Amino acid sequence: MVRSSKRSRKTDGVRRRSLRFRLEIPATLWSPQETRGHGLQTRTKNISKQGLCFHGESASPLGEPINFELQFPAGSVLRGQGRLVRFEDLGDQRIGFASTMDWYEFLHAAQKDLPTGTQTVKPTARSKRNL
Repeated sequence: MVRSSKRSRKTDGVRRRSLRFRLEIPATLWSPQETRGHGLQTRTKNISKQGLCFHGESASPLGEPINFELQFPAGSVLRGQGRLVRFEDLGDQRIGFASTMDWYEFLHAAQKDLPTGTQTVKPTARSKRNL
C-alpha cells in the first residue's frame, strides 16, 4: 500500500518541493561504471515525482550519478538514473540517502529483461524538469 507522507514535506527545516509517498520495495543501485544488477541491494523509503529515498549506506559522493532499479510486487520494474543529493541519519545507525530521477523507464514483468532504454518514458512538457 502506498501512503502519502505529508509530514515529510518539511524535514529539518528544509521545505520539500514534492509530495512524498511512503513506498518500501526492493531496489538495486549501481554506478554507471558497474554492470546492471550487480550493485547495492537496498529498499526504498519513499518516492516523489522528483526523486527517491533509500535505506542503507552509499559509498558514492553527493552529486555522483547513480542507476536504480525498483522491483514492484507484481513483477514490474522502474529503471532509471539520477544523482545522489542527500544523506540522512535514520537512527539505529542506519543511513538513508536520496537521489533525483533524471530519467526512468517503467517495464512490465514481461519486459524487465530488455536492455536499458527500450521503453524510456518521455516526459510531457508539463512534467519535464530541468535538473
